[in-house]
Amino acid sequence: MFKKAIIFFVLIVLISFGIFLHYKKSTKSNTPIIIWVWERPENLYFLKEKNVTFAYLSGTVTKTNDVLVYYPRRQPLRIPDNSNTIAVIRIEDKSDKHEFNNQDLLDISEYIAKSCQEKETNLGCQIDFDAVESQTDFYKKLVTNVREKLPQNIKLSITALVSWCTSGTPWFNGLPIDEAVPMFFRLGKRKIYIGKKLKRVI
Repeated sequence: MFKKAIIFFVLIVLISFGIFLHYKKSTKSNTPIIIWVWERPENLYFLKEKNVTFAYLSGTVTKTNDVLVYYPRRQPLRIPDNSNTIAVIRIEDKSDKHEFNNQDLLDISEYIAKSCQEKETNLGCQIDFDAVESQTDFYKKLVTNVREKLPQNIKLSITALVSWCTSGTPWFNGLPIDEAVPMFFRLGKRKIYIGKKLKRVI
């Protein structure tokens, strides 16, 4: 009985040690971490010893009723020298009809391709556009147009709403992109005021 207990104890120790080694090995993996940096002042130089790629907001295109408005990044961003980067271009639609024409297609694709080639450290180009169903045909043409304008060494990706990825075959299936990145995140606890009462929303 005592010998069986000793054997059982040794097996538990060996299994635990194996799990520990596997965990230790996985935490030292060279797989890069991608940090998405939005439009606000950021100093990320403390990550200089880490294997990190920075997907930073490079610019925003806003569709209004009359024109396209272009906003380059306006907030400072400090990252380690020679870091790998991905330029992210945000497209916003503030028009009444929510329609993009052929000229919009040409202008926006040109702006995206140019923005993604401004930095030599840009390994990728990412389009961030919360397109509604009626805009997916335009989006498909835009992605194809941008891919044609980019050099082959720059990867092209898009952000994707979770709903695009959970309802059968995604509409972006078959597009010339390297990946689609589902934007599923939680903002944490926040407080909102409803009348004179304070409500905690989780």
